[in-house]
Amino acid sequence: AKAIEIIAATPVCSPAAKTAANAMLAGNFVPLFPLELVAKDFSYALEMAAANDTPLPITQAAARLFTAAVARGLGGDNITGVMQLYLES
Repeated sequence: AKAIEIIAATPVCSPAAKTAANAMLAGNFVPLFPLELVAKDFSYALEMAAANDTPLPITQAAARLFTAAVARGLGGDNITGVMQLYLES
């Protein structure tokens, strides 16, 4: 929460980032853009990259993260819900 407060006070922090950060802190994952759609879009990007023999290691890592979130049952949550993978049970 303190890190978000500090980052949000900077001029480079967008209003969208502030809103997303505050929603994550509040545990509000109402879907504006569901995780399952993010995972789908990453799969499309990786398919296109593979067809063009273009490595996308960062995209692959992000895709694994969102796929794991969907597998955990978070697919209907907002994109910010991916942070739930890092919460202690």
